[in-house]
Amino acid sequence: MSDVDDVAALLMRARRARRLSQEALAHAASLSVRAVRDLESGRARVPQRRSLTALAHALDLSDGARRRLAEAADRARRERLPTPPVSPSPPPPAQAGPPAQLPPSPPDFTGRAEHLTALTAALTAGGGAVIAVTGPPGIGKSALAVRAAHLVRHRFPDGALYARLHAADPAAVTGRLRRDLAGRPLVLLDDAPAPASMRALLAALRTHMVLVTSRDPRWPGARPLGALPAGEALALLARAVGAERVAAEPEEAAALVAAAGHAPGTIRSLAARLARRPGWSLAAAGHYEPFSRRV
Repeated sequence: MSDVDDVAALLMRARRARRLSQEALAHAASLSVRAVRDLESGRARVPQRRSLTALAHALDLSDGARRRLAEAADRARRERLPTPPVSPSPPPPAQAGPPAQLPPSPPDFTGRAEHLTALTAALTAGGGAVIAVTGPPGIGKSALAVRAAHLVRHRFPDGALYARLHAADPAAVTGRLRRDLAGRPLVLLDDAPAPASMRALLAALRTHMVLVTSRDPRWPGARPLGALPAGEALALLARAVGAERVAAEPEEAAALVAAAGHAPGTIRSLAARLARRPGWSLAAAGHYEPFSRRV
């Protein structure tokens, strides 16, 4: 099996495990359907790092799966590189730039203006601090934090570090971040456990600006995040499935986002399923038992 085929197999296995169509995965990763098909079929000669990062985030891959995907892609790139000519005076090695580990900003991010204003102000206040956004699963903590981090990224010349802590070994994450630390980059710790289990990592980051998302409300100074207002929830659904589709069935659209609890994550999951069924009306979606039960 070639390395490109290896990348293809890894992506296809992860997509099928999450029961996503190629169209739904392309939408979630902000890629074209053709790009996803080319990667899974091996037609893409060298997978692009930006595309793989977006796909890994959309598939919610574990740290180990992300590493295996990146290693397979790196091997494919090395195979494609031409042999450099012999030079009596080789050029000096290129200087590595600052780390840029943030996931892509959600393309359908909607609303949360007040939260964004407060977060970006806190992140650019200077000094070291831990800013925690808390709330239940699917409420949009990660999307808000990633969006805010991108908005202030230019204020951190030493770059930005990212770690997803769900089911991760805190000691391993601490070791990786210590290796990547140079200067004072912005640090985003996504889906963190209780603060008591994070003491060693937070001690290593005490002089940094650290943005945390967590389901645990016990983080000091936590900023709890609730559901979207009804209007913003409808706007998110319209961005995800098409404004015309929502405008054609306004009452059914309102009922769907209400059934989703106005939670962005649930609305995105609902929209991905609708994308796999373009012939469905919103009314039909709301009355389909397995569909409504999963929402």
